[in-house]
Amino acid sequence: MTTGTGVPAATIDVVKLQPLPEALSRAVALGDDGRNVAELTEAVVHDPVLAARVLALVRGERPENRERPDLLKAAESVGGVTLYALILRATIDWLRGIHARSGESDSRAFWAHSVHCAYLARALADATSYPHPEEAYLAGLLHDLGIAVHMAQAPDQYHALVANAVSETHLLSKELEHLGAAHPELGEALAIQLGLPGPVCDALLLQHAREDELSGTHGLVRIIWVTETLTDPSASGADQERCARLLGVDPARISQALASAAREMQAVLAKLDVKAAAGVPLWATSAQRPEVDRDDDGRRARLLDSILQRAPLEQISLLLLDCDDTYGVLARARAVSAAVFGLKDVAVFFYDAGRNELTGSLVGGENLIDSELKIPVSGSTSAVARAWAERKPAASSRDGARRLTGVDLQIARLLGAHELITLPLVSGSSGLGVMVLGVGSEQAARVLEERGILLRMADLVALALTKNREATERQRARQSEAADRLGMTVRGLVHEARNPLSILKTQLELVRERVRAGAQVDRDVQILREEIDRVGGILARLGSLDVQAEPARTAVNVNRTIQDLLALYRDPLFAERGITVRFEPAPQAPEVVADPDGLKQVLVNLWKNASEAMTRGGQLHVAVSDRVNYEGRLMVEISITDTGPGMVPDTLEGVFSRRPPRAPDSERGFGLSNSYAIVRQLGGHIMCRSQPGRGTTFTLLLPRAMPAGSA
Repeated sequence: MTTGTGVPAATIDVVKLQPLPEALSRAVALGDDGRNVAELTEAVVHDPVLAARVLALVRGERPENRERPDLLKAAESVGGVTLYALILRATIDWLRGIHARSGESDSRAFWAHSVHCAYLARALADATSYPHPEEAYLAGLLHDLGIAVHMAQAPDQYHALVANAVSETHLLSKELEHLGAAHPELGEALAIQLGLPGPVCDALLLQHAREDELSGTHGLVRIIWVTETLTDPSASGADQERCARLLGVDPARISQALASAAREMQAVLAKLDVKAAAGVPLWATSAQRPEVDRDDDGRRARLLDSILQRAPLEQISLLLLDCDDTYGVLARARAVSAAVFGLKDVAVFFYDAGRNELTGSLVGGENLIDSELKIPVSGSTSAVARAWAERKPAASSRDGARRLTGVDLQIARLLGAHELITLPLVSGSSGLGVMVLGVGSEQAARVLEERGILLRMADLVALALTKNREATERQRARQSEAADRLGMTVRGLVHEARNPLSILKTQLELVRERVRAGAQVDRDVQILREEIDRVGGILARLGSLDVQAEPARTAVNVNRTIQDLLALYRDPLFAERGITVRFEPAPQAPEVVADPDGLKQVLVNLWKNASEAMTRGGQLHVAVSDRVNYEGRLMVEISITDTGPGMVPDTLEGVFSRRPPRAPDSERGFGLSNSYAIVRQLGGHIMCRSQPGRGTTFTLLLPRAMPAGSA
C-alpha cells in the first residue's frame, strides 16, 4: 500500500501516539469505570490520537463504515468498558514514558490546533452546505496526525526541527530533508491504514498545497485547506476574503464560522483546564523543552507499573465475563486486544480431544470464520502446538531465530501479520486451546515487552470461556429437564383425554339402546355433554401448551358429582367386568372448593385403576364424609375402596410418583401422579392404603366450602 504521493504507507503503530494528558486525566476521573460513556466519548472526540485509536478498533469491519465516518457514533459503538480500557491503556503508556515525550508545550499546542481545526472545519461545512459536517470535523481533528507520528518515532530529532522552524513551509521542508516524509504524507498514510474515505485522505495530504492547485478538488479538501490557512495567527482579512472565494461563500459566513469555532474551542479549553491558545501552530511554540520529571526509585516505579497494568485488566474481566456465548467472549477479547495492545488480528485454536488436534477459527468483526486449519498436537513444529504442549506463550516471526514455518506461515497470511504471538488458554487444570495474535513489524518490540499482561488477558479469556461453557451446559440440562417435564405432562394430558373418550364411546351405544327402548335420556345426554366439555378443556390446554394452567375453583357438590359420574361410568367400567359399586353419600350433601373438571378427572382415574385391578370382578365402595377436621381445617373426605389384589410395599411407596411408564407407548402410571398433582393444587390431600391380597383404599381430603355468613 502506498500514499497518494507514492510514499510507502508502512503500518503505523497507533498505540505509540501520545494523547493529551489533560484529556486522559479527565476521562479517567469521570469515566466511572466505563459506566459514564458520555464523558469517555467526549474525551475521544476532542483528542486526535484517542480518535485514531478508536477508529483503529471499528473501521474496516463493515463496508458501509468506509463511506461516511462519524467519530461520535464510532466511539459510542465501542462501548463504555472497552473505551475505558483503551483510555486506561493510553494513560499507562503516558505515565510509563514509553513515548519518550517531546514536551508538554509541544503536545498541548498540537492538540489545541487540531481541536480548533475540527470545530472550524465543521463550521465551514455548515457555511458551505457540505452534506457531511461530522466528516469535516473528523478530517479537521486528524489533519495533523502526521505530526504525532513524527513525535512518536523521532521525538528528539523532531523537537529540534520544530524549535528551529520559522514557518510551516520551513518545517515541511525540514521534515522531508531529515525524516524522509512530511507530516501531511504520514497523515494520509495513517488515514488509509484506518480505512477512512478518499476525500478525508486527500484532505490530509493536500492541506498545504498551493492555492492554484486546488481547482476542481473535492469540497472537503478545500475546507481543510481553508481551515489550516485561517488558524494561522498571521491570517488577515484579505486571507478570509480569498478563502471565501475559494469556497464560494460570502466573507461574512467565514467570519461567523471563525467566531463559532473560537467559542467552542474556548469552552473545551476551560473544561479540560488546558493553558493553550487556539490557533497557535506547533512550529510557533517556545523552543524551550520542559524537563520531564522521572522517579529514580526503581521499586516505586515497578509498583506503579504493577498497579497500572492491573487497572485495564479489571475492566477486561468485567467485559469478558458478561458474554452469553463463545463468540461473544472471543469478539470482546479481540476488541480488548485492539484497545489495550493495538492488536486487532486474532485467531483461536480450540483443542479437540477426540482427534488430538487444534482446530482454528478467525475472530472477525461479525462472526467466527473457520480457517480450515487443523494442527496435530503430536509431532508438530508449529508455535501453536508448542504453546499448547508447553502451556507457555511463544513468539515467531518471518525472520530471526524463531522463524515462521509451515502452517504458521499460513496463519500469518490469514492474519496479515509479520509475527505471531501464541497464548495458551488454560483455566485451572483444563486446557481449552491457543489464542494467536497477529503482530505487525512496527508493533513487535513493544508487544513482546508486555507478555505478562498478554498472558493475564489470555487467562481471563480462558476463564470467561470456561464459565460460558459451564453456563451453556447448565442451560442445556435445564432445557432438557424442562422438555422432559413438558413431555410427561403432555403425555399425561393425552392419557386423561383418552380415558373418558373410550368410555364415552361405550356409553353412547348404551344411550342409543335406551332411546330405541323409549326411555328418557335427557339426563344421560346432559352428563355426556359435560364430559365431552371436560375432554375439550383438556385438549384446549394441550393445544395451547398451557399444561400447567391454574384451574378455576368453585363450590362443587360432591354427592351430585359422584352420582353423575356413576351414571356415566358404572356400566362400562364396572358392570361389564362383574364389579358391583356401592355409593355411600354424605347426609348433608357437602360442597368442596375445587375445579369441577379436576375433581371428575381424579375420580375417573381412581375408578379406572380399581376397575383394571379387579380382573375377576369384585366390589367398589365409594363413601363421602363431611366435617373432617384436618390440621384445623374443615375438609370433606372421599374414600374409594376396592377388593383387588392390593399392592406390594415397593409399588405402594411409588404410587404417586412420575416414574416413566415401563414401555415407551404405555400410559400406565400417569393417572395417579396426575391425580396427586390436581389434589395438591386444590389445597387438598390424597392418601393410599393397600396390602397384598386385601385390596386398596384411596382417601381424598378436599377443603370444605363454608356456607355464607359462617365463621
